[in-house]
Amino acid sequence: MPTLTINGRSVTVDDSFLHLSPEQQDATVDEIAHSMGGQEQQEAPGIANGTTRAAATGMPVVGGLLNRGDALIDATASYALNPLFSEKNQLRGGFGDRYQQALDVQNGMDRQFAQDHPIANTAAQVAGAVGSSIPFAGVGLVGRTGLGAARGVVGALARAGATAGEGAAVGGADAWARGDNIGTGAALGTVGGAAGSAIGDGLGAAIRAFRPASSRAREIVAQLAEHDGITPQSATDALTSLGDAGMLADLGSNLQQGTRAVASAPGSGQRLILDALMGRAESAGARITRATDREMGPRTNVLDTADSIARDRAAAARPLYKQAYAANVPMTDDLQSLLSRPSMETALRNAQRLAADSGEAFDQSAPTVMGLDYTKRALDDAISSHIRAGNNNEARILMQNREALLGHMDDAVPAYAEARRVFSGYSGIANALQDGQSVFKSTISPDMIRRQVANMPEDQLAAYMEGARQQIANTMGTARNDANAARAMFDKGNNREKLAAIMGDEPASRMLGSIDSERQFSRTLDQAQGGSRTDRNILAQQIVPGSANIPVLRSLLNMRFGDAAEGVLQGVGRPIVERRNDATRREIAALLSSRDTSFLVPTRTSILPQRLIAASLIGTSTQANGR
Repeated sequence: MPTLTINGRSVTVDDSFLHLSPEQQDATVDEIAHSMGGQEQQEAPGIANGTTRAAATGMPVVGGLLNRGDALIDATASYALNPLFSEKNQLRGGFGDRYQQALDVQNGMDRQFAQDHPIANTAAQVAGAVGSSIPFAGVGLVGRTGLGAARGVVGALARAGATAGEGAAVGGADAWARGDNIGTGAALGTVGGAAGSAIGDGLGAAIRAFRPASSRAREIVAQLAEHDGITPQSATDALTSLGDAGMLADLGSNLQQGTRAVASAPGSGQRLILDALMGRAESAGARITRATDREMGPRTNVLDTADSIARDRAAAARPLYKQAYAANVPMTDDLQSLLSRPSMETALRNAQRLAADSGEAFDQSAPTVMGLDYTKRALDDAISSHIRAGNNNEARILMQNREALLGHMDDAVPAYAEARRVFSGYSGIANALQDGQSVFKSTISPDMIRRQVANMPEDQLAAYMEGARQQIANTMGTARNDANAARAMFDKGNNREKLAAIMGDEPASRMLGSIDSERQFSRTLDQAQGGSRTDRNILAQQIVPGSANIPVLRSLLNMRFGDAAEGVLQGVGRPIVERRNDATRREIAALLSSRDTSFLVPTRTSILPQRLIAASLIGTSTQANGR
């Protein structure tokens, strides 16, 4: 005899039950359930309650456990709450019987709502399945590992494999929770996850295709900068170092290759970037000249400078000489011995002649500072004459006598020593100018320069600096715009070290930094002008839009579904696509030629389309598994 389970109880019926029609069998079961105190038919919940229950039970895994949880609570509470219900609505028997009766009630309500409102029930369950999956779209394996950003065959397969694995896990767990076949649930989840990744690739491409050109360009430039290891702060620092003429295009090899990619594709972007780079190159010499003037002073005429320095020093020294000339020099034994030397006697006679020609006179027996100063001048003339004639011994002896004379005068009259310090004479200034113009010759070492400038009087040091400044200006050319000549000058030998020896480390570093910036600017222009469409950098070629068509079939075979979708769009609306790409390249050119660093944040190719669609298909697959 057949045995039926009704409301959690085993009921034995006559064999004739098997010969009844399905309708008669249902009626018999309802009658037996009614006689046992069960409900003849579950009351269908209202639309609001039924829709909510359908959405909740549609949730993967969790939805399959909700009715069981409710039944467990009802069975436990029935021991205390049964007296509150009529006999037919009470749960009876042991705990297992009561649990099964409560579960039948919960499932019966769901079945009744499904029968009464099939469309609302199905829609609510699908909404529950999809809605509960979407919040986890970015935290699965694809989101955690960054597989959404991978391109090509490997990226597509990795995304499909990851979402398929997630779908299998969710589908299998949901089937277990609902008491369905776990293998079937896992299989449906696998299909849903893998399909979602592929469909998401295509949708992602469509979304990217219709973004505004400015948004698309900012993402592309940010991605290039990220591959160069550039952050907003490092970009700001680098641009500050390059000076006001620096651009984003100067900051890294990938950004330069992006510049080349834009410059190699005809259109408005090409014109914009090349105009910016070439316009900057034309003013390179002027920028170097300004940097040189800022650190070394503006270029002037060498002879005029010498005359000006001599006049300034003479004017400053004149009152000191006037004060010193009025003083007498004590005639010591040493001074008497010095003046009695033959060469000094000759110098004294010449000094008297020079003084007489100037309307002055002095007594050799009572020497004044004026008389001895004229004697020093006569010695200077004699020394110069002997040097020109090659009489080095005579010149050396006269130089020793002159230094001895000056020592007596400086000791006796400090005002004279101060006057000489202020005014070193035109010849010293002229020599310093000449030495400065020779500073960048290969025979001059940085150590020699340091020794020369270490003990130079202030006026001679100023002349020496002017001579060096003139040499730099002469190297750059009279047009004052030959940046290449200036760069080449400081690439030779130890000229950088020489410049630091003349100016000091900090001013030299600032000046050389300006020249190095121009070198970087030149490299950027060379990159932009030296490229062709066949040698564009691989990364730039991938992300900077060009004018070539994307091969749809090859992209599909390579599992690059996003590229394939974009290729289809190109084929359908090529004029629109070309205008979009030209606008994007123009925006890229504007960004690369700017100093805007605000958008240089780490970029990630969005995985949201793939994850949303995969989550939707994984969720709905649980509804197809035995529901």
